[in-house]
Amino acid sequence: MTSGVAPGLGLEHLIVALRCDPLVPAAVLVALAAAMALATGFGLWRRARGAAWRGVAFAVLLGWLAGPVLVRETVRPLPDIGVLLVDHSASMRIGDRTALADRAAAALTAAAARHPGLELRKVVVAEHGDRGTRLFDALGRAMGDIPRARYAGAIAISDGEVTGIPAPAARAAALGGAPFSLLIPARGEQTDRVLRVLDAPGYGIVGKSVTLRVAIDDLRADDAGTPARLTIRRAGAPTETREVPVGRPVPVVVPIRRSGPIVIALAAAPLAGEVSTLNNDAVVQITGVRDRLRVLLVSGSPHQGERTWRRLLTSDPAVDLVDFTILRPPDKVDLTPLDQLSLIPFPEDELFDRKIGKFDLIILDRFADSGLLPFRYLANIAAYVRGGGALLMSVGPEFAGPGSLALTPLRPVLPAVPAGLEATGWPIRFAAAERGAAAGDPGGGQGTAAAGDNAGNAAGNAAGPGNTAGNAPGDTAGNAPGDAPHSPLGDFPADLIGAAAGAPRAVVDGAFRPRVTAIGARDPVTAGLPGANPPDDPGAAPSWGRWYRRIEPARVHGEVLMRAPGGAPLLVLNRVGKGRVALLLSDQIWLWSRGHDGGGPDAELLRRIAHWLMKEPALEENALSAKVAQGRLRVERRRLEGDAAGPVTVTGPDGVRQVLTLHRTGPGLAGASLAAPHPGMWRVTDGARTAVAAVSLPDPAEYADLRATATRLRRLAAASGGGVHWLGTAAAPRLPALRRVWPGDAASGLGWVGLDRRGGHLLTGVARVPLLPAWAALPLMLGLLLFAWRREAR
Repeated sequence: MTSGVAPGLGLEHLIVALRCDPLVPAAVLVALAAAMALATGFGLWRRARGAAWRGVAFAVLLGWLAGPVLVRETVRPLPDIGVLLVDHSASMRIGDRTALADRAAAALTAAAARHPGLELRKVVVAEHGDRGTRLFDALGRAMGDIPRARYAGAIAISDGEVTGIPAPAARAAALGGAPFSLLIPARGEQTDRVLRVLDAPGYGIVGKSVTLRVAIDDLRADDAGTPARLTIRRAGAPTETREVPVGRPVPVVVPIRRSGPIVIALAAAPLAGEVSTLNNDAVVQITGVRDRLRVLLVSGSPHQGERTWRRLLTSDPAVDLVDFTILRPPDKVDLTPLDQLSLIPFPEDELFDRKIGKFDLIILDRFADSGLLPFRYLANIAAYVRGGGALLMSVGPEFAGPGSLALTPLRPVLPAVPAGLEATGWPIRFAAAERGAAAGDPGGGQGTAAAGDNAGNAAGNAAGPGNTAGNAPGDTAGNAPGDAPHSPLGDFPADLIGAAAGAPRAVVDGAFRPRVTAIGARDPVTAGLPGANPPDDPGAAPSWGRWYRRIEPARVHGEVLMRAPGGAPLLVLNRVGKGRVALLLSDQIWLWSRGHDGGGPDAELLRRIAHWLMKEPALEENALSAKVAQGRLRVERRRLEGDAAGPVTVTGPDGVRQVLTLHRTGPGLAGASLAAPHPGMWRVTDGARTAVAAVSLPDPAEYADLRATATRLRRLAAASGGGVHWLGTAAAPRLPALRRVWPGDAASGLGWVGLDRRGGHLLTGVARVPLLPAWAALPLMLGLLLFAWRREAR
């Protein structure tokens, strides 16, 4: 913005000048003058009478042809224009710099008003994005509206920390050939300590570490070389303190233990006498990502839903999929010779023993205990879950039959068992199998499967065969001679066989639409799914498509997010040890992917379930989060049970605490916001959970050096004829006087700054008066010629 002072300039001035306006071209005039001079000179040489008077007549003729004119110009003086640049960037907010700068600007504006013929335009210089204080860009824009003939110079009030300083070769043009003076709101050169982040990766692989490079610089300090204390704070980790050398890069290793944003706060100990500690802190945010998520998908038999799983998993380029479909279980008998089978043997030892810990997620799709996996491998899956693994099961009728995984060592980690099998004791069967294994029975045969790896295979891999390792009728499914195959009912007490045989009553057929429960409306896995029944209207029906089969569960553990009509659980999530398990009690979700009856959000639902299992922070059902956007801290709390609204404690980077009350924003959600003006780490806690948010410096270039200094602009000001002045403090200011100087003279001295006198004016009128008009010139010439003729006639 600009403002100016335009004092009165007095009366108009009259300027008189003598000019020539020839009646003939200049060449003709010169030729005539030469001829007349020769004629007059010859007459004088011959001592002819009247030659001198003829010469005078010729001179009058030449004068008339030259057209002498007396010009009278009336002009009005225009004020000279100076520019007053006032720095209002972030670094000027330190201490009393802004107050002192505004006081000096007011004094100079008042002084300019007392100088006739001077207009002083004030230009406020704010920050320019993340490029620091662009003082000379603002000066260039201001000079674009000022005629160069009236530009008197510039006076800048700034701390001297500016960017975009013109090169020496371009300074004269950038300053308009006028003086430039700098007024600094400080008593003298200052010191500062700055913490610089030299290198900070934006992403890190979970399970690995990243390295930051930071440096602590002491600017204009006398104790350079003394080690400085560096403090490192990470959410959920103890504070680390180390002594580091000043002025040298220092590596900081940060382990990435989880996915999602990770905030690291770095702080350098204050330097004695430094002007500010604002740039002693730095906040770095690193996003933890999983590298090539390894997912194992095992389908117990070919069915319609296989394609849904593959499409979901192959659509994500970050997923490394290993999938198998069991095409020939050990209990299947046919007459195909072994050497004509194109199926590969199921690598259960590699998948469920040696490499089970390498998978981020295991999906069992309609998988039954058909004797393919020995119990020790199923026990390995249970141990994998307890140790922090993720298991997703989509079940169909096989889950309620004799081969149910609820009758295996997986039962303790399952969120539910089929109705009718809740009284069946799996430990009896497991103990019997273990006794057989101890006696030399490996406990299982070897089935054959079609395999697809990395989800990039042709469609034939889903049902197409690989190599063969099948069995001829009567063979022992790949066991050594004398071994007994593992049957799904082997070593199983007769009374329990009867219970399992009657279990299919848990299979419920009939059309229904899955409904999101009240808890599901709060849980981020199912909250907000398109087509779901409205959470505030329990009687409303969902709009997505129908399913036609489900499994009736018993002994449900965990959170039920979806139910069938009548209240039967349909989707159950549970935590087991350090791991997580999800159980989908229907094999009909593929109908949504086909668009049946309007379809449904199958891909979104399965994606959310998979990422919740892999502990994605954004899908935590009970969470406290904080983030900063547009200068405000936004806090959100989610709860599955109870009211999420209530107070939380917010601690700013300066250590000041304040209570923020959260208000309900949705089912199980509450939020609120407050201003976050200070850069650094903001902490939010509700007593049980803590969230952190990082506020970075708005302009790194502006905070890179907070000193008030003349080192950058001293030479430029001196070369222009101006100078540098220190304004002192707000309590004892030293404000320079304003003077007018002539161009080329010094524009700065002890206690004063100057602006040029340019003398600009505006022409208001012009009058032209001929000095030898024709009516006077012709009689005069004739008279002179007659007088010369009479002299010659005597």
